[in-house]
Amino acid sequence: MTGRTMERLDRWTERMGDWLNPILVKETRQTLKSRQFIVTFSLLLLAAWGWTAAAIAMSMPRIYYVPSGQPMLVGYYLVLAVPMLLVVPLAAHRSLAAEVDDGTLDLLSVTNLSPLQIITGKLASGGLQMMLYFVALMPCVAFCYVLRGVDLMTIGTLLGGTAEVATLLTVVGLFLAALPSGRGGQFVMMVVMLILIGIAEFAFGGFAIGMITQGGGEASGEWIFGIVASLLFTATVSAILLIAAAVQLAPPSENRSTPLRRALLVHQTAMTGCLAYAMLVLEADWQVIVPCVYYAAALWAVIGALMVGESGVLTPRVRRDLPGTFLGRALAVWLTPGPGTGLVFSVSCMLLFSLAAIGLLILSPSAPGDAIDRTLPHALTLGGYLMLFLSVTRWIMQLIRLRSVTHPGVAVAVLGLVASVAAIAPYSAALHLHDYRSFPWSHWQLTNWAWTIVELESGLSSDVPYLVFGSGATLFALNVVLLGRAVLPQRVATPERVLAERAAAERAAAERAAAEKSLAEGATVGFDSGAMR
Repeated sequence: MTGRTMERLDRWTERMGDWLNPILVKETRQTLKSRQFIVTFSLLLLAAWGWTAAAIAMSMPRIYYVPSGQPMLVGYYLVLAVPMLLVVPLAAHRSLAAEVDDGTLDLLSVTNLSPLQIITGKLASGGLQMMLYFVALMPCVAFCYVLRGVDLMTIGTLLGGTAEVATLLTVVGLFLAALPSGRGGQFVMMVVMLILIGIAEFAFGGFAIGMITQGGGEASGEWIFGIVASLLFTATVSAILLIAAAVQLAPPSENRSTPLRRALLVHQTAMTGCLAYAMLVLEADWQVIVPCVYYAAALWAVIGALMVGESGVLTPRVRRDLPGTFLGRALAVWLTPGPGTGLVFSVSCMLLFSLAAIGLLILSPSAPGDAIDRTLPHALTLGGYLMLFLSVTRWIMQLIRLRSVTHPGVAVAVLGLVASVAAIAPYSAALHLHDYRSFPWSHWQLTNWAWTIVELESGLSSDVPYLVFGSGATLFALNVVLLGRAVLPQRVATPERVLAERAAAERAAAERAAAEKSLAEGATVGFDSGAMR
């Protein structure tokens, strides 16, 4: 690397350090001095030492001539999994939850720190703890490699996967801590966090132990693709949850929706790119398309419900940052907050992903001739139900907002209620008409999404997916027609006072940067002259 590149890298790391430094230093000092970290780190060292002694004693004398690295590495993973997958995520969750309950975040809000800096600072503190746990166990892992039986690829995949799952759990913990208000809400989120940790412990633990005992395989293209795809999924989902947690802590006057919608677009783009690579390059099984379509439908159902639960009122602070040109407004209007734009945004993203999936089936060399005929009914049915239920949910939320101000999370409950009634009501009526005996599916069960989706594979009439899609598209089109000026928010001019404050802040930042640069150049000249002497 050249000197100019190193200089740019040094400036970038310095800026990142300044961006994270206040919260990172505060959290690190509190964490490293806390009894929780001291006890956990001490127990980690003690458990590693005890397992080493016990495993060597149980492996004698065959340890000299039989590869013994696998059982040893399994024990070290179990030792490492407790602090990585349990202690660090819970500590991060409780740290942010305590600040939300105690009101200390209100003190941080008057500083120059943004909510995203606070969240990422806590995440960086958790990452520092993970690094310390890794460093403590690294000699033990190297000892497993010396004992033979495990290769470097297995060890690298194990450690990287553990760090990835631990990071995702930490992000989930921070997200859950920022959601509710009050002791009762925090208790519920703590229970949810413990359930998620238990699921992750068992799921990833089974994968890790199976990989250790059976071997990690060869470094093929599929293996590299799996690693890259998992990293992209973790990175994009973590970004969504971090931004969602930050907007929960932001003041109501801030634009809480646009950053989230951009992150969701990035997530769907990454998911589509990975699917395209798997289908067109690796020639993966075409049937992977259907689960991806179901995942997209579930994702946009929940996200769409949150969006249609937003308030339609834009504060002047948000409207000042709207695009001013016609082209900018035409392209970015669906990223602006509001239930109407949220409905169109979520449905459009789901339909675009379905179109991309069908296009991949057309281009895929491994897809059979009937792949589209077997996939299109799922895409049409799911898209139709999404448009149908989100449209009804938006209308109900509009009625609720006429009387009270509600949280967007209420829309998720309304969506669940609408979907439940749509499935249970026709089934109960038909069950009563058939004297509570079994009966076949009929067109009267079109709104019964659960039964209809199950029956798709058993040969429903070919018109059913089109009927569901047409019904949902009709309600969606009616929503779009009635949006009116909801999708045409007007930009307002920035007050002169705000412009003057921004200009003063920019001048102060430029002067501070110039002073730091001149100080650094003076120090460099002094060092060079001293070296020449």
